[in-house]
Amino acid sequence: MIHGGGHIIFSRKDVRLKQTKLLLDNGLLPISIDYRLCPEVDLLQGPMVDVCDALRWAREQLPTLKLSCHGLQVDGTKVVVVGWSSGGHLAMTLAWTARLQDLKPPEAILAFYAPADYEDDCNYSPPFLVIVDIGVGIIICELADATFSFIKPGVNPTSPRTLHLQAYRTMYWTPCKKNP
Repeated sequence: MIHGGGHIIFSRKDVRLKQTKLLLDNGLLPISIDYRLCPEVDLLQGPMVDVCDALRWAREQLPTLKLSCHGLQVDGTKVVVVGWSSGGHLAMTLAWTARLQDLKPPEAILAFYAPADYEDDCNYSPPFLVIVDIGVGIIICELADATFSFIKPGVNPTSPRTLHLQAYRTMYWTPCKKNP
């Protein structure tokens, strides 16, 4: 989880606790990271390097740690990165910066109201809904208010936030099996 703040303010403590709890309650381990802030360091040599280092840590070191959360199995091959605003921008950069570091990019990137082209006004009117399959469930991202919901396989999504899925006739979701 990568915080926003225009690359110049805030910290890992500025992520939404409700969303962190939602992930934990559904068997996912959220990790909120800090990165060096600009202008003390430039964007390329500071925050972009730091999020890449955090991805490497999540893939290689985190699975070796003994956690106090009983029942959670950390799998470094299944990493999803979530970022808000400038944190979403940093999350998106992992799609290419990870490869430059000989590191596998995240399996999914969720970028909420993140700038992708600093010169184009279309950044500031994103779609209202993104649905992401993360293998153990789906995440429904509501971009208008930067919230998300998690739905486990086989669960009937009937909360107000997920009723719009009925339009897609996906009242029950079953994960896809990958061929070996």
